[in-house]
Amino acid sequence: MSRIALGLTLVCIMLTACSPAKQPSAAVPTIPGALPATPTLAPAEALASSPADIAGIWKGTWQAGGAGYLAFKEDGTFGFSPNPDGSRGYTGTYSFDGTKLVVRIDQELPNCGPQSGGYYEVRLKKDGGTVTSIQFTYIDDICQPRVKLLTVDTPVWTRP
Repeated sequence: MSRIALGLTLVCIMLTACSPAKQPSAAVPTIPGALPATPTLAPAEALASSPADIAGIWKGTWQAGGAGYLAFKEDGTFGFSPNPDGSRGYTGTYSFDGTKLVVRIDQELPNCGPQSGGYYEVRLKKDGGTVTSIQFTYIDDICQPRVKLLTVDTPVWTRP
């Protein structure tokens, strides 16, 4: 009887060893050498890191009413004005240090000191890959009027 048990055990081992490898599920076909699919959709939000990311005209609506316009040019200059044409406003320069926006206003603002720089993070909100609004997050800035303008009075800037 032990010979029969031993014989059956050997047959089972041989059948198991000779059986085909387990195939992947038909629901997930595989192609040798192919990479797995990855989503190609742009994220709904990203951080700005270059002038091209924020270039254009942006409209801000103040909580107390009224509106203002920021116009960022790809050459690193910008203007802020209560008027869409840029009249009666301020001008300045900006650049990026990684994802940190560095902004300076040419005219001296009250309590800001000449050429004081402000540091912000600029969050881009996208719809289908197109930037529809920008939002500034304060990092460091001694110029309280600028902080208030960019982050408090106008939390989100949109395309006019």
